[in-house]
Amino acid sequence: MKRVISLFAIFGVAAASQAALFNWTATMDSAQHGITGQNSTGFMWGTYDDVTNIISFGGGDALDLTSNVSASHIHRGAAGVNGNVAVNLNAMTPGNPGWWMANGGSAPDLDFMYMVQSTATLLQSDEAAFLSQGLYINVHTGQFGGGEIRGQIVTQPVPEPATLAVLGVGALLALRRRKRSA
Repeated sequence: MKRVISLFAIFGVAAASQAALFNWTATMDSAQHGITGQNSTGFMWGTYDDVTNIISFGGGDALDLTSNVSASHIHRGAAGVNGNVAVNLNAMTPGNPGWWMANGGSAPDLDFMYMVQSTATLLQSDEAAFLSQGLYINVHTGQFGGGEIRGQIVTQPVPEPATLAVLGVGALLALRRRKRSA
């Protein structure tokens, strides 16, 4: 039994030392910028690896923007608080696809824009803010240079298969021990 507990402890430490992966989303709208009378909205999603500090962008869209996108960034700041740029999404080019593309018209008939898959590196010093809704995505347009839509980044950990396996083994051992003592 001591060997089983020792193995469980070793696997538990090994599983705990691996990178944590997080899913993230940002639901954006004009109201978060204090813009009234405008119905622009957007959504972005992806993953974040806390060891490599790589943010992966799975995709996103923006609807009913007033004009073409002129810039987009991840900024430091809690909800309703403006902050400095943490990640410049403009640096993503067709060679490193992450740029916003018009699909189906030009302003003022622009209805849909999307961001194709790409990655960016987050500074280690910004990780705590990223994981606690302290960063937001801001999409700037020609008409709203300070930003037309914005949304806080919300994260949720992705359970690792190894962690789930260790928990399962622990539960089985606990049940086995309970049956023997009964």
